[in-house]
Amino acid sequence: MESALSGSINAIKKLLAIQKWGKDAVKIKICGLTTPADCEMVNEFPVQFAGMVLFYERSRRNLEPDAARMLLSMLRPDLQTVAVTVSPTLEQLHQIEEMNFDILQVHGDLRPEVLRESRLPIWRAVNEGMRVSDCGSIKIDAVLMDGRTPGGGQRFDWTRKMEIPAGKKFVLAGGLRADNVAEGIRRFRPDIIDVSSGVEGTSGKDRRKLQEFIRQAAGVYYE
Repeated sequence: MESALSGSINAIKKLLAIQKWGKDAVKIKICGLTTPADCEMVNEFPVQFAGMVLFYERSRRNLEPDAARMLLSMLRPDLQTVAVTVSPTLEQLHQIEEMNFDILQVHGDLRPEVLRESRLPIWRAVNEGMRVSDCGSIKIDAVLMDGRTPGGGQRFDWTRKMEIPAGKKFVLAGGLRADNVAEGIRRFRPDIIDVSSGVEGTSGKDRRKLQEFIRQAAGVYYE
């Protein structure tokens, strides 16, 4: 079984190489890592971002800072790490920076002091139904479009018109799975796709779901 999986992973890598998977192609973030096994899987696959939920106890994927530090130490060094938060405080920002995350992802409220003092690039999450006026700030690196509830695994209305400020990356999130990711990429042409629940099993990430998700994403060519 493992050899078959390894062969499939190698096939995905070859497909990505044929596509010249580089700075102009869609990149992949695997979010909601919670276990060492999740980290091992992410390390094996050709993805660029890894996300962890912090300071949000309502999420079943929420991590205590010590647990996040342990998982961070297990990730390969080329992965960009994303701290996923909801209305973070300045103290929480400082803890995230101390943990050496690369990116701060903010759902809910983005406090002015957090925006002002953050040394990390910020991915501003816009959940369906929200009105957000701070996406144009110079510190906002990307705008992430998500379903109504952070981490809820639900799509937003894909028929709505996307208005991403000039110069900002676009991250497509919310309810992505192997059976709809290709459609999402073709429809929105995002810079980054973000998946969590769509590649989960009964306890953490599922290797076969993750493999199929990446295979489907890798099969889309930008013309």
